[in-house]
Amino acid sequence: MDSTLKNNDVAVVLRPIIEDNVEWDGSFQLMVTVAGPVELDEEHMRSLLTVASYLCAAVPLMEESKSFTELLRDRAEQLSGNVLIGDRMVPLLTRNTKCDGGVQ
Repeated sequence: MDSTLKNNDVAVVLRPIIEDNVEWDGSFQLMVTVAGPVELDEEHMRSLLTVASYLCAAVPLMEESKSFTELLRDRAEQLSGNVLIGDRMVPLLTRNTKCDGGVQ
C-alpha cells in the first residue's frame, strides 16, 4: 500500500503541538487536507470532506464519552491488525497484545 497522497485524496492530519524546548504534552491540531489537483466534481468532493469532518468530530466525543472511545477502539482492533507507517505495515498493538521485554 502506497501512503503517498494522490490527486483527490482527502486526509485527516494530526499535527502535534510542540513548543520550543518543551516536552510534548499530547496536544495536537486536527486538520483536513486535500491533495490536488482536484478532479472530482464538487458534490463528490463535498461527500469526502463530510466524512472527514465526521472523523474529526469523533475526537472531542472520545474525550467526552468513555463508552464511545471503547466502541471506536474495539472496531479499530477488528478492522486491522496492522497500521501503515511510511511504506511498511507494522503490527497494531492492542490491550490484548502480549509483548516480551521492554525494547521498543
